[in-house]
Amino acid sequence: MSRVRAVVLFLVGGCFVALTGCSNPARERIIGNWEASFEMTEEDMEKMAPTDNPIVAEFGNLLMKSMRAEMAWEFSADDTVAASATLLGNSITRTGSWRYISGDENSTTIKVEFENEEPRELSFTFSDPNTIEATPFSSGKWKWNRIVKFKRVVPTP
Repeated sequence: MSRVRAVVLFLVGGCFVALTGCSNPARERIIGNWEASFEMTEEDMEKMAPTDNPIVAEFGNLLMKSMRAEMAWEFSADDTVAASATLLGNSITRTGSWRYISGDENSTTIKVEFENEEPRELSFTFSDPNTIEATPFSSGKWKWNRIVKFKRVVPTP
C-alpha cells in the first residue's frame, strides 16, 4: 500500500470516528419543542389557603378552574434555547443558550443560561421519547416545586 493511500485511509477513518463520536443520543433526544399545560389542583388550593368557609371554598374552586398555566421550551441543535410561560393571560419569554452536561437512556441534565440571569442546571427524565418530566428546581426567576410533564410538540416516530 502506498504511503499516500495509507494517509488518506487514516484521515477518512479518523473523520468517521470523530463524526460518529460527536453524536450523543442523550443530548439529541432533548432537542425540539416541548410544551406543558397544567391546572392548579384542589390540593394546591388547600395548601395555599385552607378554609372551612363554603363561600371562600367555592371561590377557590372557581379560581382554581381559571388558573391554567402553560410552559414551553425549545431546545435547538445550535445550543440556543427559548422558554416561555403563560399564567392568566400574562406571558414571559426568555432566550439564551443551553449545554449538555450528562445523560443516559432515561435522563438528561443540561445547563441553561438566559440573558441577564444566573445559569442553572435542569434535569429531565424521559417517560417515553415524546414525554419528559422536569425535576423541581429553585434558582433565579424561574422556579417550580413540582414535577412538570412536557410533551414533544411534533412527536418523534
